[in-house]
Amino acid sequence: MSDFGRGPTSGLTGPPKPPPHAAIQDGPPPGGYPPIDVRRNLPKVGPSGSTLLIGVGLITIYGFWGLSRSAQRRRRLNQEKYQIRLAITPYLQAEEDRHTVKQNRRRLRQEKELMKDVPEYQPGESVYKTRKYTPYVKPLIPGVGPQGLP
Repeated sequence: MSDFGRGPTSGLTGPPKPPPHAAIQDGPPPGGYPPIDVRRNLPKVGPSGSTLLIGVGLITIYGFWGLSRSAQRRRRLNQEKYQIRLAITPYLQAEEDRHTVKQNRRRLRQEKELMKDVPEYQPGESVYKTRKYTPYVKPLIPGVGPQGLP
């Protein structure tokens, strides 16, 4: 044992001595332990999977049925609204036309009054070189129009 620099007197004095007292080891009881129950023993709680699947399917069917009913109702209401608008459109257009005629007459009167001192000016004549009629466009800001007109 002198290979690693240890001599016969480097701390090893002999074989190990036994412990002072004999160790007492626990063992199984006579006849052995009873078998351990390792089976799953969970109580049945709630409905089965197939019952849940059927329930979810029925709820989904009911939801789609309600959705289709509301879509049909909405479609009928939209159709009724369209029919009403179609029926009153001529009256609304006639009212708008009367309003446009009144505005054009008022603007022509104001134009004559404003341009009375200009010798070659023709009131009502378009300032643009076009033959196409362009109706008056309402301003985006309420109460503001050309020359302060509403």
